[in-house]
Amino acid sequence: MSTIRRNCAPVTATSNILACPSLRRKSAVVELVRSLGADRVIDYTRQDVTRGPDRFVVVVDLAGGQRLSAIRRLLTPTGVYVCSTGTGGPLLGPLPLLAGVLATAPFVRQRLRVLTATTRVDDLDQLARLVAAGEITPMIERTYPLRETAEAIALVETVHARGKIVLTV
Repeated sequence: MSTIRRNCAPVTATSNILACPSLRRKSAVVELVRSLGADRVIDYTRQDVTRGPDRFVVVVDLAGGQRLSAIRRLLTPTGVYVCSTGTGGPLLGPLPLLAGVLATAPFVRQRLRVLTATTRVDDLDQLARLVAAGEITPMIERTYPLRETAEAIALVETVHARGKIVLTV
């Protein structure tokens, strides 16, 4: 789930947003993802969202824990799937999913994309302006002084941080 609030995303007031985080800390996570704009929250460790009747115009997959065929069933016929590297399997990691997206995309009506990050100064300047104007709110879980870098990294490695971890200098 993105940690930039819904009001910045390209969705309309009638968009239906579903979040599927792990709900190990149930009440805190449900509250967080609802504050980010989710209409419904499903614990993916207890319910397989790919088995339900819902279909979506856009699926953004940051975890990479589902097979491409299952994700495509979630999409409308012309829906968009965006995957990040995620964690993938134990042997090859996210490579099978990413390869599947790239190999399948030219042959289907659905738009299948791999999220790639590039750093551009203009984009960073625009983000800084949006944050300064209060139009987007970064979700910061915790701030650490530089001397506590090891503790900050340990939290990031848990893969279940609820927001960004920031080091201050």
